[in-house]
Amino acid sequence: MAGNKEAIPRRPTPRALLKGGCVAGAVAAFLALGIPALASSGSVTFHACVSKTGALRIVSASAKCPAGQSKISWNNAGPQGPVGKAGPAGPAGSQGIQGAQGAQGAQGPAGPQGEPGGSTWAIVSSSGTILFSSPSWSSNTITHLSTGVYCITPGAAAFWAIPQGTGADPIVADNAGGSCQGSESTLFLFDTKTGAPTDDEFTVFLTP
Repeated sequence: MAGNKEAIPRRPTPRALLKGGCVAGAVAAFLALGIPALASSGSVTFHACVSKTGALRIVSASAKCPAGQSKISWNNAGPQGPVGKAGPAGPAGSQGIQGAQGAQGAQGPAGPQGEPGGSTWAIVSSSGTILFSSPSWSSNTITHLSTGVYCITPGAAAFWAIPQGTGADPIVADNAGGSCQGSESTLFLFDTKTGAPTDDEFTVFLTP
């Protein structure tokens, strides 16, 4: 019967909770009642009118509060915190697999011709003066015997020479015959057109 029915407890409304409290307490109470369902849906801004006694009434963003009340707003997401410190460097990764072999490069240009192996050489002026020579030439000398005739001391079993050809006509070297002493080798320079002996600068190579 009506006289024996127990009173059914009701959930307190935000207004009932806020009476007699401060604004901070009112906001906290409202959040406890109404925010859980909104917390996972992103940032939401709330607007409310608060009386001098602390009573809070939720209003729209464009609503104006009556005289004697103040309008406040807040959201369910706090301000963004400062950037955290960089974490420690991670461990070095494992070495990758070896790549495929590249294509063969183009062949380089040919180098200058080297001097004959094992030879002793000297660059000689037309008067028989040695201008330049290899280190092994130190024990050899050349004497200008006569026009186009040069004697090499000591004699060499085999040698060959390259005239510089500074004259008007081509000049060739020849070691046939001998006009020098028996212990010397004879080098002839002569003009290819006239066949006459001629003097010129030349390079001579002695082959051991």
